Amino acid sequence: MKIKFENVCYSYNQKLPPKIRVLSNINLEIVAGEFVGIVGPTGSGKTTLLQHFTGLLKPTSGTVYVNDKNIWRKDFQLQDLRRKIGVVFQFPESQLFEETVFDDVAFAPRCQKLPGKEINHRVTSALRLVGIDAEQMGNRSPYHLSEGEMRRIALAGVLAMAPEMLILDEPTAGLDPSGIKLIAGILKRLHAEGITIVLISHNIDLIFELTNRIIILDEGAIEFDGEKTSFFHSSKMLLKTKLDLPRIIKLSQFLCDQNIIQNREVYSKHELEKQLKVL
Repeated sequence: MKIKFENVCYSYNQKLPPKIRVLSNINLEIVAGEFVGIVGPTGSGKTTLLQHFTGLLKPTSGTVYVNDKNIWRKDFQLQDLRRKIGVVFQFPESQLFEETVFDDVAFAPRCQKLPGKEINHRVTSALRLVGIDAEQMGNRSPYHLSEGEMRRIALAGVLAMAPEMLILDEPTAGLDPSGIKLIAGILKRLHAEGITIVLISHNIDLIFELTNRIIILDEGAIEFDGEKTSFFHSSKMLLKTKLDLPRIIKLSQFLCDQNIIQNREVYSKHELEKQLKVL
């Protein structure tokens, strides 16, 4: 799947003053297999941008294409698109409503009227992907689980739709470090399974660890779109966007300043471990 935004603008209060522009001339393209991070301050337009991916919002101007087809043409099937793109909004555990874990994850496949055997397979597979055993927890109430477990159940409910692309809005918000680590591991596995992922987060360490490409939004406009190492290597861009360095880069720079390692440009724990082993 390929998604392309071409000169997309969006404004609230379009027919009433004052008109509030939230997105300005957004041009981007995301292709199958990418892991993209979207970063920006509160109010920069990240969630509004997310809602354009599946046609939850229609651009005030500009066009969104999926596989080179305008999603706002009358003959385009938005429902098909929404089956292919799974969206996990902030605090998705608040959307759980069924009596058991199994039924909650099975809700969307049942709405599609899939055969029972296929539903069972999808639910079991989705729960496995998020590290939950369907036999052990399938009959439990989701409301008796921890916050982290509930969030994984909500994610499994989206995965049961077998999406080609997954968009997550602050998936680790409110979680402790162990919960964040667990979600990060799940996202790595999903990407390895071939799912295209778009991750929106304020957690710069998470973005840096997981993604290959980052998009920086500020006041509704794209300030940067490219490889993460290029962004964090640019002091000018860091100053302009007011983003902090990931902790792994801060640590490597400190160790280099102390003459403990030789290279300041360390971008992963694995690289840092290699440098420390040669001491």
